[in-house]
Amino acid sequence: MSVKVALQQLAETLTQYRFAYLLTVGDDARSHVVAVTTTMTDDTLLIAGPGRRTRANLAAHPSVTLVWAPADPRDYSLIVDGVGLLRGDELAVAPTRAVLHRAGTVSDHHNWWWLRVGLRRAAGRRRHRTQLSAGGSGKGRHARPCEKEAS
Repeated sequence: MSVKVALQQLAETLTQYRFAYLLTVGDDARSHVVAVTTTMTDDTLLIAGPGRRTRANLAAHPSVTLVWAPADPRDYSLIVDGVGLLRGDELAVAPTRAVLHRAGTVSDHHNWWWLRVGLRRAAGRRRHRTQLSAGGSGKGRHARPCEKEAS
């Protein structure tokens, strides 16, 4: 379940989280994940002291993702995509998209289960009607579909 976060609301949303995971990708298509703390100034996220691998990855692919995990697993994670730029000894990330995301609740899974059961039952009823209309007992393998009667 995802909820879009307006970039103008990002600074306020960040007050609910302590640290983030920064994800970058290198030329070898492998992801690199590090825990970071961020500060927000104007419309830019700042990360102090990015490491050697993060710097190399940014030189090849400036797109980054930041993920803030919730303190409680029932709450939302914050996911921010952006473009990173090295400025001396800090990384500046210009956010391009932000969402709050969490796994479905138990009731969501319960409702999905009942939906699947209902669909299976409906499919079973259709199959049974097809077999009966073909003159079978409803259990045969070679039933013909129903034909419409001529009016």
